[in-house]
Amino acid sequence: MKKNKKFTIVLWSLILITILTTAVWFSFKGIGKKPDNVAANDSSRIHSHTLVVDGITVVKLSEEELENSGITLVKLDKVSNLAQLTVYGSVVSIQDLSKDVQNFETAKAQLAKSKENLLLSQQNYKRVKSLYEKKLASEQDFQSAQAAFLSDQADVNSSSSNLNSQKSSILEQWGDELSGWIFNGSTKLQRLLSLDNALVQISLPTNENIKIPPKIYIESPIENRKLISCSFLSAGYLANSQFQTKTLYYIATAPALSGGMNVKAFLPIGKNLYGVVVPSSSIIWYQGKSWIYSEKSPNEFIRVEIDVNNPVDDGFFVAEDKGIIAPGVTVVKNGAQLLLSEEFTPAQSSQTEEGDND
Repeated sequence: MKKNKKFTIVLWSLILITILTTAVWFSFKGIGKKPDNVAANDSSRIHSHTLVVDGITVVKLSEEELENSGITLVKLDKVSNLAQLTVYGSVVSIQDLSKDVQNFETAKAQLAKSKENLLLSQQNYKRVKSLYEKKLASEQDFQSAQAAFLSDQADVNSSSSNLNSQKSSILEQWGDELSGWIFNGSTKLQRLLSLDNALVQISLPTNENIKIPPKIYIESPIENRKLISCSFLSAGYLANSQFQTKTLYYIATAPALSGGMNVKAFLPIGKNLYGVVVPSSSIIWYQGKSWIYSEKSPNEFIRVEIDVNNPVDDGFFVAEDKGIIAPGVTVVKNGAQLLLSEEFTPAQSSQTEEGDND
């Protein structure tokens, strides 16, 4: 009996030890798990270590690790830039433009045909009139020739009026430059109609006298967060039906954009600001936010959230009054994604590190 009791105790002890060992193993396995969207490329791994200082995770690298990893740094200079206003627009349906082009060409052809008919009937009228005055043509022939001449005159006036109406409508809708393309049959118009380029319509938020920016950026509705450069083309005279403000047209070399797509646009029409330009390659995306890595001290980097609502050539302007990134700060230009991966390795506190050094 005693023997059986002792065996039972030993058995339950073994079971308990097995359970505790399994729990500890799974616990340690989950500690270093990284977010799903953080890349882990074993071929480019660096053997850095992280520590937490005042609640902020710092990624530390040696000079050798920094060089071997391919991470590059850039010091941000002070620049000036106009504050940008975020507005919304849409990609114009080429069917609307094509219809206006077709109507214009039809009206133009009709006028040309009417003028040809008028020239013939006028010549015939003069000939018959001369014969009639010499008593060599009947009054009926004279009246018939006169009626044809007057009818063709009326057709020319009507066709001319129709063409002028088409021109006014096109000019009101599409503005001077684009209307000129239509009236003159420009090859640039053909690139629009063949969908090599896209026409983007932006409505200004106010009717105040604003200097129209020659270049803007729109956010692609297809490729997430990709910015597309657009060049100013024309300003329509017809007010936007919803906002009752001026409509601007921009050209984008982006065949993938389709008519009817809504776009987010950034217009540099605000006051002049001072700040820095963060390179596009410095930006990483994590949890739906944009971040960069800033050098806190030599070879020590911290992740900083920045605003990307002010795109410029080759990057994003960040005003110094935002208090995020100041001129003279060094940031990671290439390789930020690698640091993001390293950041989510098990971190040690600064106190622990000091204890180890002792």
